Amino acid sequence: MTSDLLPTNADSRQTASFHPAKWAFSVSVDAVTDRHALVRVHGDVDMLTSPRLLACINDAIVGYSEVTVDLSDVNFFSCAAAEIILAAYTRRPEGFRILAPSRAARRVLDLFENDRLFYDIGLESRP
Repeated sequence: MTSDLLPTNADSRQTASFHPAKWAFSVSVDAVTDRHALVRVHGDVDMLTSPRLLACINDAIVGYSEVTVDLSDVNFFSCAAAEIILAAYTRRPEGFRILAPSRAARRVLDLFENDRLFYDIGLESRP
């Protein structure tokens, strides 16, 4: 019996260790001014973590006239997350923007591209 698998040498392979804290999800709302809130998002935004993103964005929209969502530290960005961003934009198009989306976030947001939804690249653009 032959195998269709490529031969590997387990001893010579370097294994990357998994650190859950590196990929942990967190989201916070920080007041920039009395009218402007910054929602900072870190880690993986998927169908399990997107309700927390939704809650923070809703809190920001209710309490501030301008809301910026910082997606620069996002490792994974699901369609569920994009739906939340687009719904928030629909609620507040004149005072809602995306700041420095990571490559993962940008790839998904570009799928749902809306001529009116623009995002700021930020000071350090990531490839």
